[in-house]
Amino acid sequence: DAESWYQRGRNRLGPGAEAEGAAIGAVAAAIAALRGRDEEAAAHIEALQRFLRAYPDNPMQLINLYAARIIALVEQGELGEPFERLITEFNALGLQPGALLPGPRFYYVYEALGRLAQCHRAGPERRDSRRAVAQEVVDRLGRMADNRPLRAFHRVLRADLEVLAGRPADAVRTLADIE
Repeated sequence: DAESWYQRGRNRLGPGAEAEGAAIGAVAAAIAALRGRDEEAAAHIEALQRFLRAYPDNPMQLINLYAARIIALVEQGELGEPFERLITEFNALGLQPGALLPGPRFYYVYEALGRLAQCHRAGPERRDSRRAVAQEVVDRLGRMADNRPLRAFHRVLRADLEVLAGRPADAVRTLADIE
């Protein structure tokens, strides 16, 4: 269970490591969002934002904040203007996905999950354009997927694209040999 691993991690932190800006704060926000505890997730995200206002030259924590925020938005089903704004802001940072550590790359998993959810929600008149955007995001994730969890997410996301394209049999084949 993610929460028990989170508690183990917190218990192993040394003095001062539980500061608002610690990466464990982003994990706390993500777990709260994944468990549907929106107010708790928002409180953890606000703590990360407070830290960054006090220490604006901390790029790793900025990335952690964006990851926590996109997880919260996708888990809350908030895929409109706040989701689009967050992606625009993150892209403006000019980060190279391959330069990120594996943990923060999960930002891109949630960007893809959000894009695919937009496809599923879209009416027939917008589905193709939404699917094209989702395809680009899933392809980008595939290029950076250099570990088992990212490769597995990429494969599941590719299968969802195949379902959206009306090819469910291809989706099953894509998933048949998941690691």
